Amino acid sequence: MKYWLQIDKDGRPCHSLPKLLAIWLLMSGSVHAQEESLLRYTARPLVWENFRGSVPDPKPVQMNAATRTSIRISFRYRTLARSNRIYLEVTEVSVFAVFLRDKSWVDGRVNKRLLDHEQGHFDNAHIFALKAQKKFDEVLKGRKKIRVSGTSNSKVMKLREAEIDKILQPFVRELAEEDVRYDQVTNHGRRMDVQAEERKVHARLLKELTGDASQE
Repeated sequence: MKYWLQIDKDGRPCHSLPKLLAIWLLMSGSVHAQEESLLRYTARPLVWENFRGSVPDPKPVQMNAATRTSIRISFRYRTLARSNRIYLEVTEVSVFAVFLRDKSWVDGRVNKRLLDHEQGHFDNAHIFALKAQKKFDEVLKGRKKIRVSGTSNSKVMKLREAEIDKILQPFVRELAEEDVRYDQVTNHGRRMDVQAEERKVHARLLKELTGDASQE
């Protein structure tokens, strides 16, 4: 079962039912608001209505739209307390790409070509999320796994975050570099021949990583 463990300030699990209920209600509202601003990657393509962010002032030269994405994770773990020490093992990691509605913007003249270019950025995010997922799967199935231990819950959680980040961050950095390269070689989608080739590459990578022939 996937769960969140609420830790009190002194490092001990918080078991007070009223406090937990208040935390759950607070988190529920926060999660709902966050979900409204995020669009998880699916096979459904982007539409201009997804772009709800404010246009920057001054607006970047030669840009009529911008796509902001992020790679997110959720995970499961188990813990064991023994001899004044806490042992934690991550048992499952799910990596996925999201489109940031409130940070992605559109302004001025737009068309299907530009929308397809922006879709390319979202496809890139999904590609690197899939690559990261593959890496996590390899680690969790291998001998090393993701295991940490410490003398307090807070220390163990920090070590867990560090181990996960160590695996995830290279893919986040590569995505940022690829987004810059993609914009440069296509001139933000204006070089239609290069844009078409880049989109073919996206389709091929998506097919290879998902095994979905419909991506071609």
